[in-house]
Parts: sequence; C-alpha cells; structure tokens
Amino acid sequence: MGELEAQEQKNLAAVQWQQDGTGARGEYTGYDPDYVCTVSPGGDPVPVGRMQYREIHFEKRGASIADAMRAEPAPLRFEDVTQVFAYRGGLWE
Repeated sequence: MGELEAQEQKNLAAVQWQQDGTGARGEYTGYDPDYVCTVSPGGDPVPVGRMQYREIHFEKRGASIADAMRAEPAPLRFEDVTQVFAYRGGLWE
C-alpha cells in the first residue's frame, strides 16, 4: 500500500491544470487506504497473491491554479481494482 500512497503523491504533482472563464480545475487518481490481500493456499507450485483496493478519481477546483492546488479534493468516481501477483524465484511479480 505504501507504493500506492507514493503513486498518489506523484499523480497529484503531475496534475494537468485547465483554466477557463470559471476558474481552474484538475483531476488525479488517489487510493482508499483500506485494502484486502490474499494468498493462494500453501501447496500450489506457484503461490498467487491478490490485492484488492479502490481507486478514487478526484477533482480540485479554484478561481486560479494556485487556489485549486490548495482546495480540498472532491471525489468524482470510484473504481475497484484487483492486482494479481505470482511468487517466482523468491520474488513477487
């Protein structure tokens, strides 16, 4: 989950701000801190892990880009994600 927290900060830093007559806005992807990890039962020749979490697509708005950057993010939509990993050669891939 630490990697997703770091990714959210990168996403926020890379927002492509748009300005028009109503002000500035930008979108980025964040991640719900709640997640579920499971690993296949022991006996499988290649263990498989699954990580399930929720992406949150946020929007920030303000009168200017500086105002939008300081604004509280508003969630636009949620997406459930499942990542699958295999354990081979001592590493999760």
